[in-house]
Amino acid sequence: MARATTTLAKGAGRTITFEDRDDWGSGFIGAVTIGNTSDTAAIGWTIEFDLANAITNIWNAEIVSHVGTHYVIRNLSYDATIAAGGSVSFGFQASGGSPALPTSFVLNGTTIGGATTPPPPPPPPPPLPTIAIADASVDETGAATLSETFTVTLSSVSTTPVTVRFHTVDGTAHAGSDYDARSGTLTFAAGQTTQTVTIATHPGATGRSAFTVVLDTPSGATLADASATGTIVNPPPVVPTISVAGATVDESGGGTGSTLLPAGFLSTRGNQIVDSQGHAVKIAAVNWYGMETSLFAPQGLWTQNYQSMMRQMAELGFNAIRLPFSLQAFEAGSTPNGIDYGKNPDLKGLSALQILDKIVTYAGQIGLKIILDDHRSAAGSGPNGDGLWYDGGYTEAQWISTWKMLATHYAGNGTVVGADLLNEPHGSATWGDGSATDWAAAATRAGNAIQSVNPDWLILVEGIDTYQGNSTWWGGNLMGAKDHPITLNVANKLVYSPHDYPASVYPQSWFSAADYPNNLPAVWDKYWGYLYETGAAPVLVGEFGSKLQTASDQAWIAKLVDYMNHPGGVGGVEGVSWAYWDWNPTSGDTGGILKDDWVTVDQTKLDAITPGMYHADGAPPTEVDFTVTLSQPTTTPVTVHYATVDGTAKAGVDYVATSGDLTFAPGETTKIVAAHLLADPAATGQMQFLLALSTPSGGTLGTASATATLVHGTTPSPTPMPTPTPTPTPTPTPSPIGSASLHVDNDWGSGLTATVTVANGGTNATHGWQVEIDTADLITNVWNGTILSHVGSAYVIGNASYNADVAGGGSTSFGFQATSTPNAALTAHLLKLGA
Repeated sequence: MARATTTLAKGAGRTITFEDRDDWGSGFIGAVTIGNTSDTAAIGWTIEFDLANAITNIWNAEIVSHVGTHYVIRNLSYDATIAAGGSVSFGFQASGGSPALPTSFVLNGTTIGGATTPPPPPPPPPPLPTIAIADASVDETGAATLSETFTVTLSSVSTTPVTVRFHTVDGTAHAGSDYDARSGTLTFAAGQTTQTVTIATHPGATGRSAFTVVLDTPSGATLADASATGTIVNPPPVVPTISVAGATVDESGGGTGSTLLPAGFLSTRGNQIVDSQGHAVKIAAVNWYGMETSLFAPQGLWTQNYQSMMRQMAELGFNAIRLPFSLQAFEAGSTPNGIDYGKNPDLKGLSALQILDKIVTYAGQIGLKIILDDHRSAAGSGPNGDGLWYDGGYTEAQWISTWKMLATHYAGNGTVVGADLLNEPHGSATWGDGSATDWAAAATRAGNAIQSVNPDWLILVEGIDTYQGNSTWWGGNLMGAKDHPITLNVANKLVYSPHDYPASVYPQSWFSAADYPNNLPAVWDKYWGYLYETGAAPVLVGEFGSKLQTASDQAWIAKLVDYMNHPGGVGGVEGVSWAYWDWNPTSGDTGGILKDDWVTVDQTKLDAITPGMYHADGAPPTEVDFTVTLSQPTTTPVTVHYATVDGTAKAGVDYVATSGDLTFAPGETTKIVAAHLLADPAATGQMQFLLALSTPSGGTLGTASATATLVHGTTPSPTPMPTPTPTPTPTPTPSPIGSASLHVDNDWGSGLTATVTVANGGTNATHGWQVEIDTADLITNVWNGTILSHVGSAYVIGNASYNADVAGGGSTSFGFQATSTPNAALTAHLLKLGA
């Protein structure tokens, strides 16, 4: 196409030439030359003109605005000056060919046209809105990836779309490692005044770093604030504290040994459950529910690590877990949930059966047994609504098939020892009548099916609720077993398993009898106790529990625990086994062994059932366990060194010295240090030794030492901690009848042990004493005494039951362990001596 050059305008010492340099029909290359015909240089230039074609690219100048057909173009930094008699040029590419060339220009606010007298200037275009972007900041505490959101605003509403490009620029923060680089175009639709740019950020080194988001190439607006700073804050990590807790063990034997059951499977002999060697044992279990619900996992995993809770169960004296499940839990699509994977990282992505495997594996490591309980068919709470083992959604074949799957899966695994075939048959369930609802017949079929693939399990059969007009708790009526006993193909594996509850759950008639609670043994004899008393089979009470908030409930549990120890006066080597309902604090009827924080033990409940705990017959414990805890889970390993320290118990004589390093893997919060005990036939009373922590890495020390107390004999005698380097600091507080003096026995910097001697200054014997200890430190353990109160820095310590009496002119003592602060005051004075 022929090239055309047209001088379009001149005046005011300027000329403007517009050229269509290359035109190919659908576009053209244009050039504009601004000449300076004056005798002085021109500094800076802005030119305006109307052009119907869309400019798509420009060089040696920049577009300030483009509204409709009107363009505003200005110089760049290097061509702002037009010398006298000189000129500058810029070029551009536009769409469409054969353009209608502009006939009028505005140069630096002056209209320049072809006529000698320029026409009046056109009305100014409406003011363009401005675009601004605001700073943003993000705190990366505890996050793997977060994002920063930058807000981009338009100063006023536009009737046409407005666009602007953006891109990120490194600062002290670097793309790829600290944030994800981004670029793109934002579009404000007509009427819209706000848009956002979101940039993903990543945690890095502690401190602050920053990057910039830059705006450019606006269309339909001008830039007011073209850049914003994105700040990434990486605060110092929260350092967990490491603490250790001790324990007290009774080394005297005589039935007060380990509460755990021997390794291997269990069987029955008469009314006793026996181990693989034929020794009578007692199952003292706790129910831990949740897998039968739509969680498809035991409850509480949102708060605690599963291993920590299981360890706590064993430490409290339980030797087994009754673990409820639903048939639905093992079906495809039943995804476990309600789990904090930060606290339970090894459970992430597992199925219900795989989580069960983890629980079984750890139970085996710490000596707990598992009893599986088919609590219901479909996921939910409580037993099946119709009280049967089949319903509209699940058949008997599915029920038996699930049991055979589990029995095969755990065959040969001595941790899983029993199958509770069905939770709380009731309603239309019958016993021994041969009908389709005959629970005794169904239990026999299921038990034999399990034994066909796994003959080692105990088979637990619950009762029904009503038999021949006699009604009790769901699953609690085993009267029919007298005339229609369960007979399995593999002998010596049957255990009957009733349930029993107090008046707060339901006001059964016997709770209002005039002779309550003394009438309870006869009630239990009637419904299930007779099976034990006659030697027909062992009994395991599969559920019993209460919030123990009423006198009636308290009387019930005391009577039941005593009855299970000596049912019907028959007694036996171990009595009736049991599984307390329950571990979880979420049970509406009973609450749990744990309080609502899923950590603190409800001591009232534990004290009520402790008399029924199992203790290995005559076998003293062979180790004492120190529990080392991390205040919170971490994402990196934490290590700490540990070592035993002699007290009155001596390494090589009373225990085996141990030392080493513990490592908490990410997510772990509990570790056990086991110190092996040595039999010392000469030992009497109480002796102590310590486990001290030191050299932490990835954490700080909280409670840095703990005491193991070894008790010999049934009447402990006070034995103070040793004084390897005595530093006596007696602080007697005289009174008219006696005094209390304090002696620091051992101070290792972060903690100390001390003995307080209570002296009777009179001639008559006294009964009972109280001492106040004033210290800013924390008393973590007391022996031969009891903490009665702790207010501020004042502790009141009272006598134990066995050292309340102080002869005239005589004395007694108690000891304590506390944290230690250099130069802190530590005093004791006698508050009370005698009633």
